[in-house]
This record gives sequence, C-alpha cells and structure tokens, in this order.
Amino acid sequence: MSEEHKLDKFHKHEALDRAWIMFQMVNDWLVDHPYIEADAVLSPMAGAASQALWNLYQEIGAREEMGIPRCDVVPLPVINMPEESDLMRSLSRRAAGGGE
Repeated sequence: MSEEHKLDKFHKHEALDRAWIMFQMVNDWLVDHPYIEADAVLSPMAGAASQALWNLYQEIGAREEMGIPRCDVVPLPVINMPEESDLMRSLSRRAAGGGE
C-alpha cells in the first residue's frame, strides 16, 4: 500500500457504510423486483448477491480496529443453477415466443 493510501480510523466506517448501501440497493432494486422475484433462476442469484453483501457488512463490522482480521461468517448458500443447456433452451424458447 502506498504512503498516500495508508488506512486511518475512518476507512473501516467508510467501508461499512458502502457495504450497507450496496446491500440496501441490491435488496430494494433487485431482490424485491417483481421480474426477478418471479424468475426461478434470477431470484436465487439476487438472493445470493444480497447474502454476500450482508456477510461482507457483518464481517467489516466485526473486525477489530486495524487489528486482527476475523472471518467466520456464515457460508453463502449453494445456488442450484439449471444446466447451461437447459437454461439456453429455455431462453431460446422465450425468445421464440414459446414461453417456458
């Protein structure tokens, strides 16, 4: 880290604030969006993004001031994604106007 980028006592607070803002944005604008809520593929992806930001927020908040790092947050859930070929077939059907 260069001399001009040395951490000070406000960096943790700033990072915590940014993580909270991004968590709220993902929840308000993605997780709760009707299109994403209704899609079996997109909904768990948005949920995983939200969970990752929540874990980041919690991890930042739990760390000691510039001290010993801590990393025992809850692991992210596994997202069971459809096989790529199934997903591509579904998207092709949608594009052709055939729905699911």
